Amino acid sequence: MAEEVAAQDAGAKKDRKPLLMMVGASVVALILGAVGMFFAKDIISPPAAAPADAATAAAEGAAAAEGAAGDAAAKPVGAPAAGKTAVVELESFTLNLKDSAGGRKLAMKLALEGPPTLQTAVDERRAQIRDAVITLASDYSYLDLDGADGRLRLRDEIQRNLNSVLEPQGVAIQRVYYTEFVVQ
Repeated sequence: MAEEVAAQDAGAKKDRKPLLMMVGASVVALILGAVGMFFAKDIISPPAAAPADAATAAAEGAAAAEGAAGDAAAKPVGAPAAGKTAVVELESFTLNLKDSAGGRKLAMKLALEGPPTLQTAVDERRAQIRDAVITLASDYSYLDLDGADGRLRLRDEIQRNLNSVLEPQGVAIQRVYYTEFVVQ
């Protein structure tokens, strides 16, 4: 009888070993995950930089209020005071893509980032800008725009073409943003 009790205790201890290993592995995984999140939290969402002084904060607030007032189409979308750049949103573009089957369309809106004089230069050359974008984008096919590489290539070519259009005004676009992009 004592031998049976000893055999049952030995069997119970053998059954606990895999359970203890699984619990230990889970605890280690939780600890590693917590440590990883602690070090990765600045990468995922970097801390917001605080204004250096009250004057800087007031200037940023005034610039934000000034940008929000008035007609959005006539003024830059945003013009940070310290960065000395302006973002100008263009009207939407709807155009036919080059496809053998036909019927594919691209609808997109662009925003251009550049110097503070960008808005004036865009207003003076609006027809040339629209023509350059439509001519360039309509030479793309659906397959050319499939995936991020095609969209990035189109964006880079738009920037180069628009810089050549705006060069006589002494303005260079620093970046082109898609604010809408739909291929149907």
